Amino acid sequence: MKLIGTVNGVNVEMSYDSLRRIEKFDRKPTHQYIFPRLEDLQFKHQDHP
Repeated sequence: MKLIGTVNGVNVEMSYDSLRRIEKFDRKPTHQYIFPRLEDLQFKHQDHP
């Protein structure tokens, strides 16, 4: 999938391949991430830098 358009008169393309050339993006499934609770961030912030 590509997003193609014009920015300031220049034709540009945004796709997964072009974005990967700029930055390495993580493609893990959501269940592999850890989402701390708000209370943990407030009271145990040293555990979640």
